[in-house]
Amino acid sequence: MRIRGAKVEVALPSGAKAPDTPTRSEAQMTSGVEGRTTMRSVALDLGRKISFCEVANDEVTSRATARSINELERQLGPETAPARVAFEACREGWFIDRRLREWGHEPLMVDTTRCRQLGIGQHRKKTDRIDAEVLARAVERGRIPLAHVLSPARQLLRMQLGVRRALVKTRAGYVASIRSLARAHGQSLPPCTVYSFVMRTRGIQLVPALAALVEPLLILTEQVSVQLAVVEQELDRQSADEPVVQLLRTAPRRRRRRIRRFCFGHRRCTPLWIRPPSASVLGSRSE
Repeated sequence: MRIRGAKVEVALPSGAKAPDTPTRSEAQMTSGVEGRTTMRSVALDLGRKISFCEVANDEVTSRATARSINELERQLGPETAPARVAFEACREGWFIDRRLREWGHEPLMVDTTRCRQLGIGQHRKKTDRIDAEVLARAVERGRIPLAHVLSPARQLLRMQLGVRRALVKTRAGYVASIRSLARAHGQSLPPCTVYSFVMRTRGIQLVPALAALVEPLLILTEQVSVQLAVVEQELDRQSADEPVVQLLRTAPRRRRRRIRRFCFGHRRCTPLWIRPPSASVLGSRSE
């Protein structure tokens, strides 16, 4: 109480609490919120350009646009205050995750299948600036649906599988083109596997016009097969120490290529002896 502008202090009895002293339960409830707000709430909308947005107390405090994550060093560099940085899962998500960790921040990769729950795309004005602001507000409120981030070893393995998939697709396209050209010249090539296709095709007497057309494609098919063998050896080396691969190799007559594709996310390959649920694919959901 105050009397004539002077503050009068009243001695409280022993065991009593001051009116403004929070109880233990109140302190526990507010400590988590205060702990969250000690880190900045930041979001990045990745695309052709990166849209940066920072939110504090439910208000936008900073915006920026950059062509790469390195141009945001003034906002997110190692000399800045730590922040929780949200961004949608995408091609460059793994690189952004590594760079933010190097700078001392906490990256939050957002599951794109649940972005609409945050309000992204529901206002009919989907721009990078608006999406970054929506994500930043969700970071401050603690409502970010996180996506699983693969370990560095699994990331490298997934990339190698992508290279193999591209080579297989390229070789299959060359083989299909050669067979199409042969039919256009009234010739039919015998059925065979892609591994023996070049040898079988060159063992057939082709008309001169057709032979001149398909020779460049046969040379490229051979070169792709050589590179594919190199990639296969590298995949065998990287996946040799995986516990799941070692377990599946104990099954009789199971090839390494099929085991590797089943374990690390090649979803087109489903072994005949098991029908796995989508959530159990090792390379996409769990370590």
